[in-house]
Amino acid sequence: MRNHFITYVSEAAPFAVIGLIGFFLWKTGRLRVRTVTKIRYVYKQSFEHLRISYKRFHGVDEYSFYFSKGSTLTLAYKVKVEEGELHLKWRGRTSPIWSRTFTKDEEGTIVFTAEHRLHSLIVEGNQTKGGCRIDFAHQREKAGIL
Repeated sequence: MRNHFITYVSEAAPFAVIGLIGFFLWKTGRLRVRTVTKIRYVYKQSFEHLRISYKRFHGVDEYSFYFSKGSTLTLAYKVKVEEGELHLKWRGRTSPIWSRTFTKDEEGTIVFTAEHRLHSLIVEGNQTKGGCRIDFAHQREKAGIL
């Protein structure tokens, strides 16, 4: 009887350890299940623009763009927020370039130089209703000309 109990405990120990690790990860906030809500979420993406509209959006979405290295880029944004809040984060390959949270309609531009080819726009909605439009204008640097 004792050998049977020891065998049972030794077989169950790995599952208990995995369960404890999972519990501590969940408790510290590192293990979360994120639900994404997209109601009437429509987007259109091309090389030079991104348009998004939605009746309800809660969650995170990411869009990738490729530009020539060394290009000077102008990113023009127009955000419409009827409810909730929308967070936009513009990232290069390795680091954030620009980040902003919107709770009302707003538009503006930012200018930067592409250090890498790959860039991404992270769109995060918090029970928001509305949409956004992102347009790019870029000029390629000409080598040797001042």
